[in-house]
Amino acid sequence: MQPTLEIIDGVSVLRPHDALAGPEVDGFKRFIEEMNQDSPRVVLDLEDVTFIDSSGCGALVLLSRRVSLWGGSLKICNLQPSVRALFELLRLNRVMEVYPSRERAMAAFHLEKAARAKERADKPELS
Repeated sequence: MQPTLEIIDGVSVLRPHDALAGPEVDGFKRFIEEMNQDSPRVVLDLEDVTFIDSSGCGALVLLSRRVSLWGGSLKICNLQPSVRALFELLRLNRVMEVYPSRERAMAAFHLEKAARAKERADKPELS
């Protein structure tokens, strides 16, 4: 099944359904390949994902790299207990930003945007 993609406040919210394992991963990877860089800020909501295998982990790394190449960032949220355990075992939670809810992941983007605006405002102008 294709993941759901919606744009909310300039953030792409990607929500896969079912497991990220076996043949499902191929469709997910194709979906990632077809995504464009119009919105390089991506929230991956894993609320409906209860299992991820090694190919699913590879797809997550692919998504993370692609978003990074676009100059954006990836936030992952709503991990089910089995998926959270996998992230901790593989230490993916140390290399990917993980949030307990979609709201917290979205808020992280808004905080980053505010911090960048403040940084630009604080820079002295060159004469």
